[in-house]
Amino acid sequence: MRVILLISNFSKMNTGIGGHYYSVLATAEALAEAGHAVRVVCIGDRPSPVLSRWESGVCDFIPVNARKTAMFLPQFRTLISEFKPDVIHGFDMNASLFGRIAALLSRTYYAHTLCGGKAPKGWRHFPFVRNLVVYSAELQEHFRDAFARDDRNLALIANRVRAVTSPEERLSLFREHITPGALVILRISRIHPYFERSIRQTLSLGKLLRSQGVKCQVVILGHASDAGSMERIKAILPEEDRLVSDPELAHNAKELNGAADWVVGTGRSFMEAASLGKVMLCPSADQDLPILITPQTFDAAFAANFSERVTVDLSEEANRAEIIKEAKKEEKESALASLSKEYFETHFSIDRLAQKYEKFYAKLQASCVGDFKDWPIQAASFLKRNITLKNRY
Repeated sequence: MRVILLISNFSKMNTGIGGHYYSVLATAEALAEAGHAVRVVCIGDRPSPVLSRWESGVCDFIPVNARKTAMFLPQFRTLISEFKPDVIHGFDMNASLFGRIAALLSRTYYAHTLCGGKAPKGWRHFPFVRNLVVYSAELQEHFRDAFARDDRNLALIANRVRAVTSPEERLSLFREHITPGALVILRISRIHPYFERSIRQTLSLGKLLRSQGVKCQVVILGHASDAGSMERIKAILPEEDRLVSDPELAHNAKELNGAADWVVGTGRSFMEAASLGKVMLCPSADQDLPILITPQTFDAAFAANFSERVTVDLSEEANRAEIIKEAKKEEKESALASLSKEYFETHFSIDRLAQKYEKFYAKLQASCVGDFKDWPIQAASFLKRNITLKNRY
């Protein structure tokens, strides 16, 4: 197969450093290692720092002026004519806006990946695509009926990651922020309003354990992408805990999971930490503490991609009791930590990713002109988000 993986980075909508950029790279590397020809293309008003630092391949960046989006098509179609892809595979809403048109004009298949998040409210809020990959069971359930009626191509391919390595030099720098001898609870997250609830839950976890006589320290690590969130978190940060936003440490923060004992993770960050065999927790939609991942809670958390929307059939009191019990264990090796490693090997390892995409691509369906009734709505939404009277390009 010859595959173009298409993603966008518009400064009014993206940071260029979110998890779906890493997902694109993981997919590209897995397909390339399986012998497929892969090109990663980023469109927008600035390159993605994640994609720009890709060491094993090249990411093409095509600048797109939000006021003159039509100028993008000639450049992209030239790339398409040279590379001759079998499929253009988009990874965000802007990619679908441009990728679907380019695929139609070049008579190429278009596929789309919905990288987690809430289920869209309806087709008016999500582009009409015939080939769709989703990362979670909740999204698969949402789209299943619509795709079954039209005999479209839907696949659940959970996010896949490589086992994390933790360079000792970076760990040493990070440990300067850690109290020796403490149980280290790590939450890797952008400092942003969307993630504030999970950060507050993690801080509450540290307070709970200290109230039970457990010496522990919560470390919040991530890029400071919102000044208001930064100030609000600092205002409630206990003196025992740390908020680390040093760009040198926040970049490729997954490598620092090795310094933690427990990790509160979402999506990719959960899976990456699980590869190191950590005691894992994920945010809760309806509790004040994160959910401890056990055989009883794993399936429900996995179905929601370990996101902030997770709900489990376990009371808050029972979850709290399990957390305290785990923290007070005297054994050096935690059974839950070993279980996390098993979950990684079974569900999250990238080793089988290419096979799953090959099976999906074998069922690709072609778009037709009638599929683009929603395109004006999608285009208007894009322009509204990217253009204001004050903008000058």
